Amino acid sequence: MEERFLLKIYDTDTEVGKQGLKRLPVWLQVLERLGKTGLQDRICRPIRTVEGSLFYVRGRIAGALFSYILGDAVGYGRPYTEEELRQLSALVKELHMIPGEGFADICPSETYELSFCDRLEQLLLRETGQLPEAFRKEAEGERELLLGRVEALRREAEWMKKENLPFVLCHTDIHGGNLIRDPQGKLWLIDWENVMLAPKEADLFSFCEEGYADCFCKNANERALHYYLLRRDLEDVQEFLDSVRAGEYDLLGQEEVLSHVRRIVRHIRGKNKITENKDIY
Repeated sequence: MEERFLLKIYDTDTEVGKQGLKRLPVWLQVLERLGKTGLQDRICRPIRTVEGSLFYVRGRIAGALFSYILGDAVGYGRPYTEEELRQLSALVKELHMIPGEGFADICPSETYELSFCDRLEQLLLRETGQLPEAFRKEAEGERELLLGRVEALRREAEWMKKENLPFVLCHTDIHGGNLIRDPQGKLWLIDWENVMLAPKEADLFSFCEEGYADCFCKNANERALHYYLLRRDLEDVQEFLDSVRAGEYDLLGQEEVLSHVRRIVRHIRGKNKITENKDIY
């Protein structure tokens, strides 16, 4: 059978593309090393160029070549099946058991640095007038809520530093869109752009609000889970607003992004219950 490949490209003239190129050398090296672990048949394989590099840059375009995984994304349109949950929980457990020291020289470690919060504050306080009208109204209408959660997240980051939870290798973006189910029913985990050494909760937060949370989060630190939930929500809002401000979406794309921003804000509002003992979600 003819071997097939996938070419992933980035337009470095966009903010998303610039960030993608910045992360590319890290996660490609991580994938290459993971190919020698128990996850070798659950991930795609990066293919080196004829010059021996794991990626290339030609003008504004950067790219990397991978072995092709035949199948379809699990996606978001349906719940996981019991078999998918079994496979996924085993995959996550296997990932977190891989000795992190074998990746410390190439993989970033969690620092609890929140520079995106500074950027989100700037957007909300001084730059809403540069957003399309619907986004301006949303940002200004939810400004107080979002700024309050930014401050809560900063306090929780300080708590996380002091708690000093153990680090493991984390994908940090596990969801149905990043899972491929092949014709034999096996799950493959793709898109490792944000891989890092971090507390296991950096992966497990993706499951902690689901009915099957115990399959993943039984021994997780609840406060750490909530930290990562809020961080993801606020970072997504910042990235969406910045991308729209930079004109990276057409009108149809803006409608989709606005629906995502509103969904995230609803999630934040629904979790906005602060107690004296737990100033987070």
